Amino acid sequence: MTVEAMSRGARMVEVSEEDLCVVLARAVGGGALEKTCTDLATEGKDQEVCEALVGALKGGDYLRKNLADAESGASILAHAIAKLGGSRCDALAPKFVGAVTGAGLRTSGVAAALKGKVEVVKREHKLEGDDLRAFLLALSGVHASASKESFGILMEYLTSFGGDAAAIKRDASAPKVAKRAVSELLATPDHFKCDFADAVAAIAGVDSSLGKVNSLMQLLVKGDVKEAKKFCAGAGKSTLKELGVTEEQCIDKVRLLALAAIGVESQKRQGGEVSYSDVRTSLEIGEGEVEPWLIKAIGLKILEGRMDQLHQVFKVQKVVHQTFSNLEWDSLKDRLSGMHSSMCDVQTKLKTRK
Repeated sequence: MTVEAMSRGARMVEVSEEDLCVVLARAVGGGALEKTCTDLATEGKDQEVCEALVGALKGGDYLRKNLADAESGASILAHAIAKLGGSRCDALAPKFVGAVTGAGLRTSGVAAALKGKVEVVKREHKLEGDDLRAFLLALSGVHASASKESFGILMEYLTSFGGDAAAIKRDASAPKVAKRAVSELLATPDHFKCDFADAVAAIAGVDSSLGKVNSLMQLLVKGDVKEAKKFCAGAGKSTLKELGVTEEQCIDKVRLLALAAIGVESQKRQGGEVSYSDVRTSLEIGEGEVEPWLIKAIGLKILEGRMDQLHQVFKVQKVVHQTFSNLEWDSLKDRLSGMHSSMCDVQTKLKTRK
């Protein structure tokens, strides 16, 4: 099996898979680096080969001068680092991201190598505040399309402000990141976390151009289908177009988040039941659409439970929270306290029987 890789200059040649790192070494550092990597590869020192290449990329200007081939080269090295696995991969990831994101490359190969390594890089470089956001912004650019990883990075970026208005004012990229996060939330079927809603509101307070995006975000958090329909049919049309999403995507997402909200409320009541009529009213759907929407929510892991067709109720066993605020923490504390009391009662009864 052969793949495309770089040769001298900007020419592309066909090489065997095991020679890829050697070819990259030749393109990056010429004959000397090629010989070094060849010798290391012959001795089975894969980590040392990767270290030599990362060092050469970081210390030279290859990535900036050869953008056409640099993404292929970065992908080659990304996969080589990923194959190291464990602590060896962790050790190289921070150095690699510094070299690659500095050149502004966008490649799925780089994303693959950095998957799950954000905490390692943060810890290695003690990143926080503006420095952390600069890193996260660069890393978000590595993902060419919406994904669980990119959405997580965008959420971390936005929540890192913590309501700091001064930090928001300093960050010219904040509105752009907020729009991208809302767009990914709407466009990606299995994204439901809205923990960055407060950050979007805070940014909108500084940058008025984000006003309609913030209004849409609040509708999503509330799961307000009626108001969402009004928004999409009126002033929100241009906002949806700007975000690159359709009215159908928006309303579907609001309906699913409305189901999550209904599920959360049901758990505060004895029995945790939701009537079909409540679902129909909240989602503004027909009678025959209730169960298909419940099935969709179960499939997307928004809800867990059982449909009781005889009594026309859904018995909620588990529900995902769109946001986890102080209210949710208080609810969780109350439930844990209730469990503790129940266990104490059981223990008391057992002791009495003895």
